[in-house]
Amino acid sequence: RKTRIVAQRGEQVLRIDEESTEPLSEALSERLVEAVAERLDRASLLLLSDYRKGTLTEGSVARLVTLARERGVVVAANAKPETAAWYRGATIVSLNEPETEGALGRPIGDPVADALGLRDRTGTESFLVTMGERGMATERFRVPAVPVELADAAGAGDTTIAAVGAGLAAGFRDETPYRFAARASAAVVGHHGVAVPTEAEMVAIFQGVS
Repeated sequence: RKTRIVAQRGEQVLRIDEESTEPLSEALSERLVEAVAERLDRASLLLLSDYRKGTLTEGSVARLVTLARERGVVVAANAKPETAAWYRGATIVSLNEPETEGALGRPIGDPVADALGLRDRTGTESFLVTMGERGMATERFRVPAVPVELADAAGAGDTTIAAVGAGLAAGFRDETPYRFAARASAAVVGHHGVAVPTEAEMVAIFQGVS
């Protein structure tokens, strides 16, 4: 459970987490994989958000990635430095700036070159490095951030990888998914608390990048 303490104007000042990070039992992990597998034939995108809380394990991730890719389903994941290699074969994996520096063991240099190095190290098809107001980078190009007055950064990373994954699942292979993601995350951080773009915002975002 997450308890958020917010100030009068809506800014989060503290979050209290009550949780267990014990991995799922083999039986529960198997049920999770089976439940996802049953739905993959109707899916175009498998989005995995890994917080190292025990739901996703190295074994379940490997099976989910394999099952999805066998069916031609795009796999997009928010990983952690310690788990990025679990996603070998995934379409794209994302780390934020501190996570990327943790994976590299040093500050980010050329973000495009660093994304390329992480892609090659992890065996993913593509790697995304997000850097807040400095934008984002893959092994092929860099995309600037959309200027916005920050209200709350919560949810920005999840929004980014979800938007990129949706764009890739729609067939885009240029900068379009990333520019779409930059605009979507800018819409999210302009709201207080964990937010998602409204339908009107999504239409405006798509029109702005198409």
